[in-house]
Amino acid sequence: MSTDALPYTTSKAQRTTPKARRALPPGKPGRNSPCACGSGLKSKHCHNDAVKIQQVNHAANVAMNHLIQNERVKKGIICEHGVLKTEHCKDCKVGD
Repeated sequence: MSTDALPYTTSKAQRTTPKARRALPPGKPGRNSPCACGSGLKSKHCHNDAVKIQQVNHAANVAMNHLIQNERVKKGIICEHGVLKTEHCKDCKVGD
């Protein structure tokens, strides 16, 4: 019997290629839908996890404030204790 006569057969190439990801519908993803980033996690445990998003944003803000503080110290705008150069600092005598 010829395989061309059977409508349900597929070629080997079609069977071995990975399935294409379904595009998420526009708007809010469903509770158990996969994350759009392709990580394989559910969206509620990946990019839609509110607690994780809040923690990441807090860590980014802390790091950015630290970098800004260091740059101000390098430029001589503030002392290492965070006091403006024009103000009095008890610990390093800046502004005296």
